Order: sequence, then structure tokens, then C-alpha cells
Amino acid sequence: MARKAPPQPVPPVAKRRRFDEEFRREAVQMMLDGHTAASVAERLGISCSTLLYRWKQQQLRRGGPVAA
Repeated sequence: MARKAPPQPVPPVAKRRRFDEEFRREAVQMMLDGHTAASVAERLGISCSTLLYRWKQQQLRRGGPVAA
């Protein structure tokens, strides 16, 4: 009779981070100042630079304090 392997521990599920509006504005401003989305994401600990592009679009659509 074959032995069963012990059950593997299940890794904890990562919680989704929430970013406040000020953080988003500052991140977008860094991009507008000439930094690449990848470098901004790395500096701020954001896993995906796609978020930055989305935030930039939202800022420009709203016509907030960030100017193109």
C-alpha cells in the first residue's frame, strides 16, 4: 500500500492594496515629470504599471490638478 504525502500548507491569499487619491495623483505626476511607468511602479511598490496608465487617464478625464 502506498503512503500518502502529507498535505501541503496553503499559502495565505494576498489582500488587495488600496491607494488613496493623493497617492494616485502623486504617482501620475511623477509620470508627467518624465519618469517611466515602470520606474514609478518600482519606486512605489506597485506590482503593475498598467495601474499608472489607468490612473493617468482618469486624472486627465476629470481635468484635475494634473495637467498633460
